[in-house]
Amino acid sequence: MPKPATKDRILDAAEILFASDGYHCTSLRTLTTEAEANLAAVNYHFGSKEALVEALLERRLQPLNRQRLERLNHVLEAARQKQQRPDAKEILRAFIEPTLNFVESGKGPRHFVAFIGRIMMEPDDSLRTMFLQRVRPLFDSFYTALREALPEVPQQAIYMRLQMIIGMFSHAMCGFERFAGKAREFPLPPGVTPAHNTQELCDMMLAFVLPGLEKP
Repeated sequence: MPKPATKDRILDAAEILFASDGYHCTSLRTLTTEAEANLAAVNYHFGSKEALVEALLERRLQPLNRQRLERLNHVLEAARQKQQRPDAKEILRAFIEPTLNFVESGKGPRHFVAFIGRIMMEPDDSLRTMFLQRVRPLFDSFYTALREALPEVPQQAIYMRLQMIIGMFSHAMCGFERFAGKAREFPLPPGVTPAHNTQELCDMMLAFVLPGLEKP
């Protein structure tokens, strides 16, 4: 199998190290050693360590966000053709299911999700701002769709509840292996079985959040 290009090796190494050690604790020397590249390669391909993070976010979020929006537009178009309001459950499924599939698709995506979990908790908000700028349009699209689906629910309630749902979902993503029963250090208690696939885990999440979202 041919060796990945230098740029891809740097991005892959950044995902691993930023997830395990954090952005600020990862030196460029450590990163390039992991990537089997020289220090000049980071400047050549990205220009700076901060620009490397931007490239990392774009690499993962752009295709994922596109898939989530395509799923959302399909739900909205199907409802319009039937001259009905869109279904809130299917709107949320359009967000959750592609993300679960993304996390299950390989080690790289799981490292990426762990990295996002770290930057959302760190006091320095520069990286968090980078991330939120890339997901805010997506959030607005889902918020608008839910307002159409739930006209009886005050818009402030929809906004706050959607924030809470995404917070819960982010927590589940950062601990995905625990929810799937794959974490050795966090075994499930007797009598508790893990979700067997993304469809089952998605259904469990929807069953939990929908009653709160739809409450007038």
